[in-house]
Amino acid sequence: MTDNQQIQEDLRNLSKHSLNKEQKQRIILRLTSEESSIDRKLFIKPIFAVIFSFAVLSILVMTQYYGKDERNLTADQQEHEGIDFVAKEGENFVLADTKQEVIGIKGKVALLNTFQHFVAEDKRRVAKLMTFFWGDPAELVGKTYRVDAISTNNEEITLSEGKLGSALNSENAHVLHQYKPFPSEGKWKLSFYVEENLYEEFTLDVLPPFPKTKHYILMESPLEMNIDKESSINIESSWKDKKEIGVKLFDEKGKVVDQAIFKQDAMNYDASTGAEIYIFNGKLDFSKQEKWTLEIDGELTQSFSN
Repeated sequence: MTDNQQIQEDLRNLSKHSLNKEQKQRIILRLTSEESSIDRKLFIKPIFAVIFSFAVLSILVMTQYYGKDERNLTADQQEHEGIDFVAKEGENFVLADTKQEVIGIKGKVALLNTFQHFVAEDKRRVAKLMTFFWGDPAELVGKTYRVDAISTNNEEITLSEGKLGSALNSENAHVLHQYKPFPSEGKWKLSFYVEENLYEEFTLDVLPPFPKTKHYILMESPLEMNIDKESSINIESSWKDKKEIGVKLFDEKGKVVDQAIFKQDAMNYDASTGAEIYIFNGKLDFSKQEKWTLEIDGELTQSFSN
């Protein structure tokens, strides 16, 4: 067996976790080229050629293996860590005069916390928001504002823009406005600008999208539901002919753990389109934290966690 054949055999016997097929092939090609150059120009004795080849092999293995790991680690870090926000986390507090709960930065800016959480892709909870500003009224009232948002995955969106109105209560300016939906779940940083100058910013968490099917969508997030006792659940649909629907709850293994008949008990209007929507209400028991699937009137949602 030639030296090069021995090296190729050694490469093929490497652990499957060390180098992939393509990397091994590149090393063999480079060794073949190196060996040809040595034979033609240097006429090194066979024993030294073998030693030299193994030295090159070791360097190439280290470069391919550790270089690959370093690249993957960087990609994994970027995927899981994303942007490291330096802004403060939004604080929940109660306004002293109106007793309303808000989220934001005391003495600067805050959102009326009507629904407790924002939900990705949801238009309902951002259809009508109240934002309060504190500061010098002369530098706020009648001035232009803009609210930008960026996620840890580097998604950027302008949520709202317009002009600030005068105070309603103890704040110094306010605006009643509509946000664009957050496109994805996770941590987002909200930046509030007045006359194009950064006024304040804070972070908040956006929940995963509501479980939905083709014709139905939940009105509460599973992460907001009770564990170990029945939760009252509302399901929204545009189907007005249905008076009741069957709903089944499947666990991660596909076993039905609860089921109920949901009855139509209200009609509202879509805040963004004005279309009629029908609300079905019922109760389900999420007995523990797990991955679940709902079957609503014969239609399946994607799996979700509570």
